[in-house]
Amino acid sequence: MVRQGYPPGPLSLTLLIAVLLTCVPLRGALAETAAVLPKGVWNIEAKGFFYLPIDERFDPDGNEEPLAIDFNGPLDSTVFPALTPLDPFVPGGQASIGESVVDFTLDYTILRFDFRYGVTDKLSLQLRIPYWLAKNTVNATLDTSSANVGTNPLFNPAGPFPINAPLVPLGIGIGETPLTDEDVQGLLGQGLDVNGDGTTDIAGFGYDRFETWSGNGFGDVQFGGKYKFHDEGPWRLAAAAGILFPTGRIDDPDNLADVPFGTGAWGGLLRFYADYRLGRNWTFNATAFADLFLPHNEVKRVPSDVNEPLTANKTEVRIDRAPLFELELQSMYHTEAGWYGLLAYRGSIKGKNNVSGDAGIDFSSLEDETDRVSHIGRVGVGFSTFGLYAKKKFPVPLYAELQYRNRFAGKNVFKSQYISLTLGVLF
Repeated sequence: MVRQGYPPGPLSLTLLIAVLLTCVPLRGALAETAAVLPKGVWNIEAKGFFYLPIDERFDPDGNEEPLAIDFNGPLDSTVFPALTPLDPFVPGGQASIGESVVDFTLDYTILRFDFRYGVTDKLSLQLRIPYWLAKNTVNATLDTSSANVGTNPLFNPAGPFPINAPLVPLGIGIGETPLTDEDVQGLLGQGLDVNGDGTTDIAGFGYDRFETWSGNGFGDVQFGGKYKFHDEGPWRLAAAAGILFPTGRIDDPDNLADVPFGTGAWGGLLRFYADYRLGRNWTFNATAFADLFLPHNEVKRVPSDVNEPLTANKTEVRIDRAPLFELELQSMYHTEAGWYGLLAYRGSIKGKNNVSGDAGIDFSSLEDETDRVSHIGRVGVGFSTFGLYAKKKFPVPLYAELQYRNRFAGKNVFKSQYISLTLGVLF
């Protein structure tokens, strides 16, 4: 019996012509290249970014440091002002309840859905919808080996000093005890009730409980168009413009462990693509990115220093995010059988944000360390059925891709790695 091929149709003819004209898999239209979809063709792509656990970041000097480094250190009167009255009564003149020992481990999975349509053979439209699943595992404890103040078991607000003090120096012999992890939760949150009478004896900062956080939701949605304005010889050039919608959750000022999914700002997206096709198998691409943001208002905690995150100061501020500029260089090699491999580098740079407000306080701590530098490498392999579809040997034009990505250097960014899986179909 002779096997019957799949019947040809307008789409198969369109895809075949596109493959022959580009001399590369149509997969190029779905990545950061100058290719666009043929007129009347839809593409739906689902991509999963599966991050390896993140517990380090690159500091302002480009050195690696623990993600929770700012939450580790002495918990003294510079952190908790309520301890200040005890400074004159302890050795060294600095009242302390001990040292915090904290580590963060971030786990991300980002699902991204792209919907593309070829309006003409030179213009494609795209809608990009990201969905985040994130968890920050928090391990936090109080090391009281260096503590010099503790809770007062005889505390009586109406009594004479030191009986009327909720905290007293350790070693005075009235049964005073070091604070516990739960006591610190009270100082961070709604306050500390020392004698258990239901009354707050030491005011807290008003934070949510400091513990493992998890959440999921949509990130910032993008919509835009790509226009191919040159396609002769080995060169193919295109430009794109789009809008960033602030649909992702922003940072919760009352949660020290949460993860924002978006910028909070409307943005404009500009792209320029340049492809160089070397024969039938190699394609080299350079893409320039510019993300521009409109100022937006947001409620933030305003600490005295960027490395000292605890503060009771909370107010609405105006954030003018600095533009983000990126350059990606990519090389792709493909075979006639539909397999392809790619190697890419992406560099990013962003200046400091400008933060202002009406609270009459210094906002520089919200500006510091908002500048960014990032260096990323990617390697991947993929397969498409476009050639098989054009030969009527496969019923659907689809593709799949597996990538490994590593941010190997940077400043004020996470040190991160992920594995991504892409599945796409054209119709």
